[in-house]
Amino acid sequence: MEQFVLSRRGEARLQAMLRWWDQNKNKQPIPQRRRAVSGTSRGTSEAVDVKIFEAQSILKKLDFTNGGPYEVKTGDTIIGETSAATAVISRVIITSGAWTAENVAGYFIMGNQAGTFEEENLKVGTESDVATIAGDSAATSYGAYYCYEQTLKADEWEDTDGDDKLDDKDTIGVEVLNLLETDSVADYTPMLGLYDRITAWKMTDDEGNKRWVGMPLVNSVRQVRATEEAGDFDHITSNLLLNNGVEAAESELGYHIEVYARICYGAALSAAEPRIANSQWLTAHNEQGKWWFDTVFNTTINHGA
Repeated sequence: MEQFVLSRRGEARLQAMLRWWDQNKNKQPIPQRRRAVSGTSRGTSEAVDVKIFEAQSILKKLDFTNGGPYEVKTGDTIIGETSAATAVISRVIITSGAWTAENVAGYFIMGNQAGTFEEENLKVGTESDVATIAGDSAATSYGAYYCYEQTLKADEWEDTDGDDKLDDKDTIGVEVLNLLETDSVADYTPMLGLYDRITAWKMTDDEGNKRWVGMPLVNSVRQVRATEEAGDFDHITSNLLLNNGVEAAESELGYHIEVYARICYGAALSAAEPRIANSQWLTAHNEQGKWWFDTVFNTTINHGA
């Protein structure tokens, strides 16, 4: 049998290895530190706060001047002293002035507007003349909604009567961006209707602001009711059937939305088949803030002749 001869250095290394093995053979292996794969930074876990919100309205922007001495804040309901229009404040953006000096200028980001503001002063509760405005608000931040956070109702978990298992946690408005509307068209119409829900989490924008963003929890195909006869246009004003099974009413999300049609060989619904009648129910879907009928229409002229 061939024999191997170790050098002094090799023999010393072998003896060291045998001693290490004898000392550690009964020990448990040390687990390796693993990097988490989701919501982590440098191997440490970071919780992602996911919530469900319910859409209440679109966001509006209202410029104001002469603000003060009362300091308008988030959650306040502003009231037009002449128009009696109302809205709930989501954010107050100040561009100049001080409340104590009664010369603050800036704008309100708000939701749940009811009525039309005009050139007038505003009040909050018993505080009058808190700010001055020159007219009505304007839509802002297409794709973002004024929402209420939802809570899961324990007493409805085993419900078999068709009751809603979710309810408003509170009525403090939160701004939430629908990720299906991040690149909205210019003639924007909101995708969500009143009571539509959206699951959301916080995302940091490029200026370091944390924003709620999410995806809607609704069917992509919706029912709409035409509120007029087919005219010489490619769209019809309609009302959305809301998540609670009721047609959207005036001032609600989903009321009087413009729904467009894809028409073969034409651009007028009045000359297309099938012909849409007033109060007719149809299906539609929203693409980046523009509603489309699911039906494809054809003009009544025989282009194949």
